[in-house]
Amino acid sequence: MAVVCSELQEDYFLASIGSGVFTDTETDTASEDIGYAETTFDIASCTGLGGPGPWAITLEHCASSTRDLVGLQLWRGAFLLADFLLSQPSLVSGRKVLELAAGTGLTAVTAGMMADAVTATDVDRGDILALLGRNGDRNKGSMASCKWQVKEMDFFWDTWTEDMETIVCDSQVVLAADVVYDRDITKHFFKTLRKILTYAPKVVFIAIEKRQRTSCDGALEAPNFEYFLENLSLLHSSKPKENVTVKVSEEDTKFSKYFNYTRVEELTLWKIESDLT
Repeated sequence: MAVVCSELQEDYFLASIGSGVFTDTETDTASEDIGYAETTFDIASCTGLGGPGPWAITLEHCASSTRDLVGLQLWRGAFLLADFLLSQPSLVSGRKVLELAAGTGLTAVTAGMMADAVTATDVDRGDILALLGRNGDRNKGSMASCKWQVKEMDFFWDTWTEDMETIVCDSQVVLAADVVYDRDITKHFFKTLRKILTYAPKVVFIAIEKRQRTSCDGALEAPNFEYFLENLSLLHSSKPKENVTVKVSEEDTKFSKYFNYTRVEELTLWKIESDLT
């Protein structure tokens, strides 16, 4: 099975045991051993957090993983979305937040520093949920006023548990960062998203990086990102439920930067709103 490595290695000099990020071609490289690191990410002065600081988030994570365990790694989309929340704390302050495919929990923990409640979800595969729980515990001092919980949620589910239905219904803000990287996962992510949007009103923020590759004829292409945009286009102005309408818009990414990472031009941010009509 192929090994993939986050681009954040370039920012934090994390160790690499593989090459290539989310391509459709797998290599023969395989590893049963996953190495963990613990990194403290400082947050630049931010009035939205209150108090004198200094503020930081400490996370356990992997520098590389197999493709099915990419949630164990940190990705730039999570930093972009976390920066966005810190630049506009009123978006989550005092609100109930749900994060999809939360991975290491960077964005969820950031939200938890301001929100009333955060439910961080991901698939129950390998060490992903356990890692998410451990990272919540590591940062509980910074989330003293937040009700934090970790729950399993899989985009491939056709039905949800009663508990998850309640969590989705009660949530006001939904977050997702770099959660789609192939057509099948993208398809099921939007299936899940459409269902969430039926519990209107909802506001969803999605950060995703446009990852390009070289085609057979040497041209740059981004098929997974293009498929993501196709699905966004279909969602805009749609009615996932008879009395619910959806609006999609792209957010400007030129807001303040609180974490130390490379904010490349390929990072994009999207806002999806569902309202009752």
